[in-house]
Amino acid sequence: MAGSPRGLEGQRNTTQQPSRLRFPFYYGWVIVGVVAIAGFTETAEFFPVLSVLLKPMTEEFGWSRTEFTLATSAGTLAGGIAGPLVGAYVDRIGARMILLVGFSILGATMLAMAFITELWQFSVLQIIGRFIALGVISLALSIMIPKWFVTKRARAVAISGMGGRLGQSLSPIYVQLLVTAYSWRVATVVAGLLVLVVTLLPVGLFVRRQPEDIGLLPDGVTPEQRARQEAAAQAAGKPIRQDISFTLRQVARMPAFYLLLCAQIAGTLVGPALNLHMVPYFTDKGMSTAVALATLTALFLSGALGSLAFGFLAEWFGIKAVVTVDYVLMGLGFGFLLLVDSAEMAILWGVFMGIMQGGGGTLNQVLFADYFGRGSIGSIRGAITPVQLAANAVGPLAASLAFDHYGNYVAVFLAFGILRLVSGGFILLAKPPAGSAADLMARGRTLQSGQSADQPEGSDPQVQRAKHPDAE
Repeated sequence: MAGSPRGLEGQRNTTQQPSRLRFPFYYGWVIVGVVAIAGFTETAEFFPVLSVLLKPMTEEFGWSRTEFTLATSAGTLAGGIAGPLVGAYVDRIGARMILLVGFSILGATMLAMAFITELWQFSVLQIIGRFIALGVISLALSIMIPKWFVTKRARAVAISGMGGRLGQSLSPIYVQLLVTAYSWRVATVVAGLLVLVVTLLPVGLFVRRQPEDIGLLPDGVTPEQRARQEAAAQAAGKPIRQDISFTLRQVARMPAFYLLLCAQIAGTLVGPALNLHMVPYFTDKGMSTAVALATLTALFLSGALGSLAFGFLAEWFGIKAVVTVDYVLMGLGFGFLLLVDSAEMAILWGVFMGIMQGGGGTLNQVLFADYFGRGSIGSIRGAITPVQLAANAVGPLAASLAFDHYGNYVAVFLAFGILRLVSGGFILLAKPPAGSAADLMARGRTLQSGQSADQPEGSDPQVQRAKHPDAE
């Protein structure tokens, strides 16, 4: 029926028999480890590292901060083009090959940065690097884990997210040390080599598309265990309730989708801008580079803690409530930032905002999967990537233009705080589709992981409405 959600079984080639991969524990945790490693090395092209490079490069070449940011923003916008194609590809084929190619290009781009002498060369490399990092790698990584977990999705994403958080805290430190001891050119060479050496082998050896391909179901449930669950539920006369997967076409008719998208746009305007301009903001206020880097480190190290904490909170209280609180607290964090006038306050702000940002990074990956299921999550995330990356490009550029015009960041950071508060309101208004993981959690239902939306569900009226979202 055209209006009913599809299960994953309906998307696979039914003539292909999956091979059961023998492993001493659930293979999804291997995927978590690979994503963590990849997330760590990918940060070489993220704004915390570019924030460290901003001053030495603009001072050497005489560029303005707007010229520097325009190059990175152009690369971010270019990445949006890849989103719909990458998302659909990962749904159908998996992420392994696209990650191998992506990380190879990203590493080569970082190496080539060491040899630039003109702004146009920097711009070309940033367009390529950020196209790959944001439009290909980040999207592919964000799709992988939601396909392997349902009931433990938030904690799995949180654990994998620690790799990126550690990368965003440690990469700027080693880059700054190399800039100070040698030059920014040496720093980009080392960053490029790390991308190639650390990432390619685990990605090539261990990445798989989804648990069904190796004879498993999400969260480590086997087909035999699922059959026993169904038999036990049938014997007790109780319907099995589970989250269901909606197609992109169905999701496009849901108001919740557009509310979530608006919240994502507001957040994406804000986060990258803060990451790029944080070090210059503190040094412009008279603080030393050491204090600025210590604040950056505090922000991203505490982000790892926030990622874990909010991952478990989402499982306990539901994704909608936890995301709303997180976004509102991030908005208040910008007001705190404008009051910072000492090293101690800067570190304290970094810890607070890091916990909130770390939680947000985890929750954003879980949000769409919990609302719309895992079957078409790649296509859904890919469809919104162009808009998200456009916001990612506009935010840092707006901050640069504000600085070049006003000579400070006060007005733009105040506006960012208001946007974050508004994004929390969007989440609060977004009603989860009936039968989704977010809906079942909100109604106090227990999820049965590994179930297909095509499985008969008895006469529960809530589940029946979930099978026909247009009946709402």
